[in-house]
Amino acid sequence: MLWISLHFPLFPLESFLPASARSEPWAVTDGACVAVCNGQARVRGIRPGMSLATACALAPALNHRQRDPAAEAAALGQIAAWAVQFTPAVSLQPPRGLLLEVEGSLRLFGGIGRILDAVKRGVADMGFTLSVACAPTAAAAWLLARGGAERVFAGRRAIQEAISPLPVRVLDCDAQALETLAAIGVRSLGDLL
Repeated sequence: MLWISLHFPLFPLESFLPASARSEPWAVTDGACVAVCNGQARVRGIRPGMSLATACALAPALNHRQRDPAAEAAALGQIAAWAVQFTPAVSLQPPRGLLLEVEGSLRLFGGIGRILDAVKRGVADMGFTLSVACAPTAAAAWLLARGGAERVFAGRRAIQEAISPLPVRVLDCDAQALETLAAIGVRSLGDLL
């Protein structure tokens, strides 16, 4: 099997933000904290995890809104429906991703490079920022895409070498689990392995 993982790092923001507003500083909050922000907000010193009050103090013109899980789920569903053109095996990875099993589609599309190029182009045309990785297992592809390793990984050794330096934040863990791992000195997947 060969899996392509699509991770949308700015999805809570891009799932609602019109292209015309991308020149302004925007942030999406989760409770009282910034969950994600665009480049214009980052230039003003805003970072994910920061309190909304601090973010507004740094950038008084900051546009912000609460996360909308229903809108994010609907947008993810639309992208998944679009991705079916590459394979019928599309799996949702809420809240920010998709997995595509493409082994059976390689000959039809002329290889993995062409599929990846078409996926990247299509997602960009839809207005989404994408991190993509390809690996023989769904879990490896997902971790690599979340870690920003935009490559095709074929062998088990290459996968282990690629995921070892990734920070543990790429795991689907809650904040308490991440704090516990940090407390015992686990900073990377290699430490965890």
